[in-house]
Amino acid sequence: MKLYYAPDTCSLSPHIVLRELALEFELVKVDNRSKLTSDGRDFRLINPQGLCCCTGTGRRADTD
Repeated sequence: MKLYYAPDTCSLSPHIVLRELALEFELVKVDNRSKLTSDGRDFRLINPQGLCCCTGTGRRADTD
């Protein structure tokens, strides 16, 4: 599972829950201004709204 997050957003809550449940996940940082992920991908291809937070399992993305 991937947690797409941006600093200073509501993505802290799901991050805490994932850690407390000891689930395996990967953090992917998103620049809120450019809408690019830390690996240079356009975040709007994952979440057309461009809003964080978002979780993805490889097949689909769940947004808030």
